[in-house]
Amino acid sequence: EAAIERRNRLKARLDALVVNPGLKAAEQRVRDLSERAIHVSKARSDRANRQREIDDGEAQLAALRRMLGLPADADLAPLIPDQSALNLVRSAADEMVERRPGLASARKRLGELVASLAAIDDRLEAARQAGHNAPPEASSSAFASLAAQKSAHQARQQALDTDSATLSGRLKALGFDTIDALATLPCPSVDDIRSEQAARETLTSQIEDQAKLKRQAERDISAGEAEIGALQASGTIASDASLAEARTLRADAWRPIKTAYVAGQLPDDGAARLAVADGLEMAIVSADELADRRAAEAERAASLALALRRVAEARAAVMAAEAETAALVAQGEVRIAQWGNSFPQVLVKHPELASLLQFAQARQLALDESERLRNSANALALEEAQLAPAVELLERIEQSRKLDTTLSFAARVSAVQNAISRHEQAHAEYARDTRDREDLARQHKLVEAEVQQLSDAQAAWDAAWPAATGALGLKPDISPADANSAVTEWVGARGVLTAIGQARQRLKRMDDDETSLAKDVRSLATELAIEIGEDCVVAAQMVLARFTDNATAQTQYDGVLPDFEEAKVEADQAQEALGTAREELATLAASAKLDGGDDGALLNAASRCETRMALCNEIALAERTATDVGDKLDLATLRAEWDERDLDEVRAELSEQTSRASEIESEIEAAILAEKAAKDDLAAYLSQSEVNHAVAEREAAAAQMHLALERYLELSVARELVTSAMATIRAEQQDPLIARAGELFTATTLGEFAGIETDIDDKGHPVVVGRRANGGIAAVATMSDGTRDQLFLAFRLASLENYANATEPLPFIADDILVHFDDERSRSTLDLLAEFGKTNQVLLFTHHRSVRALAEPLAQRGLANIIDLDRAA
Repeated sequence: EAAIERRNRLKARLDALVVNPGLKAAEQRVRDLSERAIHVSKARSDRANRQREIDDGEAQLAALRRMLGLPADADLAPLIPDQSALNLVRSAADEMVERRPGLASARKRLGELVASLAAIDDRLEAARQAGHNAPPEASSSAFASLAAQKSAHQARQQALDTDSATLSGRLKALGFDTIDALATLPCPSVDDIRSEQAARETLTSQIEDQAKLKRQAERDISAGEAEIGALQASGTIASDASLAEARTLRADAWRPIKTAYVAGQLPDDGAARLAVADGLEMAIVSADELADRRAAEAERAASLALALRRVAEARAAVMAAEAETAALVAQGEVRIAQWGNSFPQVLVKHPELASLLQFAQARQLALDESERLRNSANALALEEAQLAPAVELLERIEQSRKLDTTLSFAARVSAVQNAISRHEQAHAEYARDTRDREDLARQHKLVEAEVQQLSDAQAAWDAAWPAATGALGLKPDISPADANSAVTEWVGARGVLTAIGQARQRLKRMDDDETSLAKDVRSLATELAIEIGEDCVVAAQMVLARFTDNATAQTQYDGVLPDFEEAKVEADQAQEALGTAREELATLAASAKLDGGDDGALLNAASRCETRMALCNEIALAERTATDVGDKLDLATLRAEWDERDLDEVRAELSEQTSRASEIESEIEAAILAEKAAKDDLAAYLSQSEVNHAVAEREAAAAQMHLALERYLELSVARELVTSAMATIRAEQQDPLIARAGELFTATTLGEFAGIETDIDDKGHPVVVGRRANGGIAAVATMSDGTRDQLFLAFRLASLENYANATEPLPFIADDILVHFDDERSRSTLDLLAEFGKTNQVLLFTHHRSVRALAEPLAQRGLANIIDLDRAA
């Protein structure tokens, strides 16, 4: 009965679901109409904006229409002038605006110059009448120190007279009437007298020294003779002389014996031979004794010899002192005689050298004072001669200007200076006015020519202005400012008219889209026999709603149909199973001894069987659960393990597990609710209204993206233009030092870099970058060590060239700057340094033989010199 009831219920649901196959077949057309309806709806909301753009554009053109005298609805598109006509009017207006103040200023300046010339002419005429056109006969500076010089001259003259009187008194004291008598008197000089005193004192001192030497020598003689006497009193001393004398006697005694022995002529008399032999023996004994005694008495002999030598030397010293004393006395007598013969007159009054020295000193002072007074007199005479022209000029000026000559000399000089200063000032003003008039005359001529030129240009402008403004539809008498405004309006009108045309084209396209949508919606609705509204957007939405409902019904129908087929099969199977069950029931009733027709008894028996079956199932479930949670142990093992457990503990644990199971069930229910909510959200997203809303948002986002893209393109193009302009300006205005460094950098890098440029880093700071040959930019931090060294070298050489052009060349000294260069770049750098060395001295130190090898070709060509520094040095 349940299966049949389910089948009938599903059959009723299927019969209630009505699906339009035609509407389903037109799905693409319906969705297309819905999409177009969205666009039309958006266009309707945008229509006001487009209309506002048209109104704003028309408002912007209102001023131009008023300038042209046209009605408010006049079409300006056919009247748009050529750009050349606009440029002509604008240039003419700008020319007039620029020329008008210049012409007014020139005319005003011309009037000012005429007035200035008239005033200067009046002043010049007054100066000529006063005689100020000629310079003064003398400068006031010529008398600046005349009064002081005159006063100083008089003071020096008085001092000279006083000193002359003092000199006369000193001459009287010396016994002379005139300075000439004193000067002609033969008298030794002070230096000669002092020299003579020194010479006489020297002779006296030398005589005394010789007397001292004589007395000392005599004392030495007395002491030596006493010492000799004491030494000789103890016997003859075996001195060298006595030893020499004994040896001479021995030789004399031996010589005849030797001669007779050699000649074989010995005396026949034995006594004679004995006497000769005894004599020889005595001489030998005497000599030997003296020799022995000499060794024993060496110190006594040396003392005797020294005493004898001192006595002899002292006697010689006495004789030398006596001789030297006699010579010195004679020399002194000769010197005194010569001195007396040289200055006999003065020695009569001053025979002593001390008195003569005082006289000579007084005489020399008087002569020096006389010479000084003579020089002072000559200087005063020269000063008087030098002052005479100035005084004469002063007197002449006083006469010509009729000044008071009774005043003091200083007052007279001051009056003359004041008069000359006034004349000089007036003459300077006359000269300045003359120069100013020449300048003003030149300016007047130039300004007059400028006024004439500007007037001619104004006349030509007045003739060309009506034609130029007429080309724009303007009045001939329009002002340049208004004409400029009209040109500006015309320039802006091009864009405004273009924008108005685009807005109107968009409105027309909106109308066409709406008309097309209404036609297509009406056609589809007629085909599908759907009632729609008059508004095409609403009609499209109604068709879409009918399509959505039809799709929903189709979905529901497709979902219920399998359940219906399944229920139909289940109903058939249930009827067949019911027949089979009745047969089995009759068999079971017979076996249970029940009446097969008594349904109550059968139901009661069936209920008891179901209860028993349920209990058996619970028992089996409990056993399986015990086995599952008991690690798959059999029931006997579990009973043996759990028989000892307290029932209360088991119940407590059961209660805890039950609570845990309840919590898990709550979590499962929460998860089921969350899943249901998610499914509801998914169903909401899949609903047609949400899809339409998403489509609308997508279209709005797409429109915003288009606007953003247009703005991005505008900004990107503007940025590229500004960047390009900045690069162009930077290249045109590049520092000559950077340009030259770029050329040197290109040469040293063998063309890998095209130059050096300036740039701005991320922090806004100016930096230097390298421009590669392919156009790329390389920052200094990204360059290799060698390239960076070449960059710095290029800047250093460029700076030295710049300095040399301004002042004088400086030497360039470098130490191993090629250490990071490869061979090719090292060779090019050496060539560059050789070229640089033609104007500056270049010294390159290196300890790398490879650099020396690369420089040898330059040395062979005479472009470089290679010097090996000795390591030991």
